[in-house]
Amino acid sequence: MMLKGFGFARSKGPNLDVSVRAEYLWFLEGPNLDVSVGAEYLWFLEGPNLDVSVGAEYLWFLEGFSLDASVRAEYLSLLEGPNLDVSVRAEYLSLLEGPNLDVSVRAEYLSLLDGFSLEILVIAENISLLEGPNLDFSVRAEYLSLEEGPNLDVSVRAEYLSLLEGPSLDASISAEYLSLLEGPNLDVSVRAEYLSLLEGPNLDVSVRAEYLSLLEGPNLDVSVRAEYLWFLEGPNLDVSVGAEYLWFLEGPNLDVSVRAEYLSLLEGPSLDVSISAEYLSLLEGPNLDVSIREEYLSLLEGPNLDVSVRAEYLSLLEGPNLDVSVRAEYLSLLDGSNLDVSVRAEYLSLLDGFSLDVSVRAEYLSLLEGPNLDVSVRAEYLSLLEGPNLDVSVRAEYLSLLEGPSLDVSVRAEYLSLPESPALDVSLRTVHSYHF
Repeated sequence: MMLKGFGFARSKGPNLDVSVRAEYLWFLEGPNLDVSVGAEYLWFLEGPNLDVSVGAEYLWFLEGFSLDASVRAEYLSLLEGPNLDVSVRAEYLSLLEGPNLDVSVRAEYLSLLDGFSLEILVIAENISLLEGPNLDFSVRAEYLSLEEGPNLDVSVRAEYLSLLEGPSLDASISAEYLSLLEGPNLDVSVRAEYLSLLEGPNLDVSVRAEYLSLLEGPNLDVSVRAEYLWFLEGPNLDVSVGAEYLWFLEGPNLDVSVRAEYLSLLEGPSLDVSISAEYLSLLEGPNLDVSIREEYLSLLEGPNLDVSVRAEYLSLLEGPNLDVSVRAEYLSLLDGSNLDVSVRAEYLSLLDGFSLDVSVRAEYLSLLEGPNLDVSVRAEYLSLLEGPNLDVSVRAEYLSLLEGPSLDVSVRAEYLSLPESPALDVSLRTVHSYHF
């Protein structure tokens, strides 16, 4: 009776989807896969809300060597999240093995895993540092961005974080401080002293900008420049006089910082955009503050703004509170004939959400393709393309991806000839496994 029933299932299985049947056959043929595991997998596929792609990913994880069943179950529950990227899920699963990792920390860790070049060891170290009771989320994000710096010492980053905890520290000052930390030859003590000067209650923003540009000069003594700035701050100093003074200093050897200061004195309500642009361009150098560069680019903005300029402008806006749409726009601006695959993939992943179109997901997976593309990714890509009009050649390619060392040709042929059927009985599937 069981064999007879199996024959009926092969020809008249009521509703079992062809792709499901194919995955089941492939796993039964695997060299180390127990029949009971395959049966359990089909049982999971019968769940009322389990998506086919989720089932496929779940099977792929069953191949892991040391993955505990309870971890797999928890992993499946996590797969239901709307915006969780595949690579993030994989890394997250490896993290679940840690003995003392709190759930809230894991969730936060997932949100941080989206950096391209951030190494896992660095993130792990970062999480151990982030456990402080009063550490704000935006501070953590800034701290992570600091870890990307090539030569930034850990102790300096820690000191920087402690400074950010101050109650009245302005965001623009933090940005300037960050830019200072990037300087190749700037001594730490000088930066600290500079920051203490910026904390003064009456210090004007333009003065801070001038002061920054002065630190670039090769031979200018800090005390001399400070005295000069004090003179400019005199209560009766007319703007035109200051401008005339700097104009006299002009000549063939005029320092860039002097020219920048001259333009800053001319600034007012009717300052021409071209002058502002020139002023900001003069301030440019290896340690240019992010906010200044941002203002410079914004001045250049107009109907004919070049794509590369807009892209740079958007990249400068990046920080702890960067909106997804801004990041997406930034990546879309980089689009072109030579766009890197990983950039395009990141752009598509940003579009991920509740209503992500199948074609977008398919394109995202196709971008991930390369010489070392994992079989499960390619299989998921083809499964996304599946529908009522799926071409036979696509199914054939899908089957070829699922091939293991022992997959018989007759199995593939049977898969292609199987009718669609949604409610194949578990006992019939078991008979089928014994048949093989």
